[in-house]
Amino acid sequence: MNRRPTVAGLLARAVLLVASCALALPLTATTAGASPVVTGVKSSTSATRTRVVLELDGPVSFRWGQLRADPSLGRPSRVWVDLYGVTNGSGIETALVTNDTRVLRARASQNRPDKARIVFDLRAPVRPTVFTLPPDGDRPDRLVIDLLDGAVVIREKAVTSPPPTATTIAENPATARQVRQRAAVVADMEAMLEHASTRATPAAPGNQVPAASTIEDAPSRATPTPAPTTRKKISPIDLDFSTLGYLQESVAPSLDDPDELLFHRQTLHMELEGYTGGGHMLRLAADVYRDDASFQDESTVKSRLREAYLRLRFDKLDLRLGRQQIAWGEADGAIVSDQVSPFDLTNFIVPEFDEIRLGVDGVTLDYYFDDGSDLQLLWLGRFTSPDFPDLASPWSFVDPGALGGLALLPAEKPAASFANSEFGLRYSRHPLAADWSIGYLRSWDDRPSLAVDPLSGTATPRHEQFDLLTFNVVHPRGNLLYRLDAAFENDRMFSVSPLAAPETAGRGFRTRQDIARVLLALDTKPDFEWWEQADASLQLVHEQIIDPHSALLGPRETDHVGLRLSGAWMAETIKPWLFTMVNVRGNDAWLQAKVDYQPMDNWKFSAEYDAFFGHAYNPMARTGGTFGRFDRNDMLLFTVRRSF
Repeated sequence: MNRRPTVAGLLARAVLLVASCALALPLTATTAGASPVVTGVKSSTSATRTRVVLELDGPVSFRWGQLRADPSLGRPSRVWVDLYGVTNGSGIETALVTNDTRVLRARASQNRPDKARIVFDLRAPVRPTVFTLPPDGDRPDRLVIDLLDGAVVIREKAVTSPPPTATTIAENPATARQVRQRAAVVADMEAMLEHASTRATPAAPGNQVPAASTIEDAPSRATPTPAPTTRKKISPIDLDFSTLGYLQESVAPSLDDPDELLFHRQTLHMELEGYTGGGHMLRLAADVYRDDASFQDESTVKSRLREAYLRLRFDKLDLRLGRQQIAWGEADGAIVSDQVSPFDLTNFIVPEFDEIRLGVDGVTLDYYFDDGSDLQLLWLGRFTSPDFPDLASPWSFVDPGALGGLALLPAEKPAASFANSEFGLRYSRHPLAADWSIGYLRSWDDRPSLAVDPLSGTATPRHEQFDLLTFNVVHPRGNLLYRLDAAFENDRMFSVSPLAAPETAGRGFRTRQDIARVLLALDTKPDFEWWEQADASLQLVHEQIIDPHSALLGPRETDHVGLRLSGAWMAETIKPWLFTMVNVRGNDAWLQAKVDYQPMDNWKFSAEYDAFFGHAYNPMARTGGTFGRFDRNDMLLFTVRRSF
């Protein structure tokens, strides 16, 4: 039974909610004052965080952000901090935090006459916290940067905060208490740094930092401050290995028939990384998994190598050789410019993108210019196809009834040869106003079109080459973040009706078309006392085939509206998530609601509800869509993960 959502109601609620959140936020707050100078840098590393303390000769206004313009390891995840009024940016010593357990490289520059920027290239995503401390005795003004473990999905963000002045501290007892407690914690850390040759002890429980509701005030969890430890200086030929992974069980019964399992997988995920003192790295990531859903005839154990590459780091460039995951752009529930690495689509895109993204074999080179921009070149030696569901799967994208009696053959993939290799480049800049990037990719279509042969009565999925142009912009404004993700696809192959387009028989009743995709998104972090670590995002996705063929079997134009809400309570123990995507023209939709419960660091329990509305696309009525195809796949998904 098809169930249609009230599209107008969903859109109205989404717009009103995000608009109210935006109006509740303060505008960017920076204060002017005398030009401060960074006089020293200290750092420490513990099992759970890296702390960097900048000493200044006066209060400073700062702005920090966490960038994931390229969320994969194609370019390192980054945290940056802008220091307004600081004029000695080029002289800031950052060698203390190079080759740290979390920081690959730190660099400072004077990118504007009145602003210095510090950038941390990270080994893996972190949870940053940045705050200032006023003078205390013989200790000067300080800016504290904490890079904490425990990040989940990175979203681009920028936070601006003025330094706490004597007036604001006096007027706000809570702020004064936080400043005093933070000062005590940092004082303990600085005292330990003075005796780095001896092992330090944890700070007293009285020096714990209380929880707070805003990003810039978000301290680490309410546990004793970890003891900073000295890190052995590693020579360029020494190796420092680290391993991690998880065991995960996921089961999803159907809501229509609880005895039917739409998804059931056990996964062992393992990662191995080896570092040298010169910043070079070897990374391996693999999965061993077993699928046992109701529609599968038998359960089988499979394995896949998701990443296996060597990264060589030089002064201004990184070179990666081997299998790696590369992502261009970011969108919730949609793929716009993120078309380099394919996905495991055997269960649609219900799992998170980071779990279903597959690796590609090739070489990438990232060159970092002195002005802070960077250029990525990539060459992929062979085509890697997505993993598609079987025809009997409830997640299949092909309706057997729509084949009209044709036999569906295995997909034809391009042969591995130099002529069939993929290549591309991407240039990115990170000025104060907005981060932007532009890219080009010569690739094979990872969404094959069906080549029909009426004589043999067969339909064969075929991948064809096409050109992809991408453009991305991330613009922070106060506590708002505006995102643009655009893609233009040249000469994509699409299926047409054999009866309406007999002239295309030589191409298997297919035709080449140009297609444009644009995503506009607004991310915000509402400052509500009852909504801890609030995160809201509204996105609009428009897709249009330019000069469409009259006999196309697919939609010529689509408009999707997406809304995402998330938060975290009880020191990030409980994390709710709500996401919906509505196809306005097709009148179909997908709703996902999830709660993560993490009572301890190594255990996570998740409960998720997924519902699909509408029907499959009807070429005659031009309604329906991908979400509607899975109308019978409403389910509850339960997941248990044990990390190690």
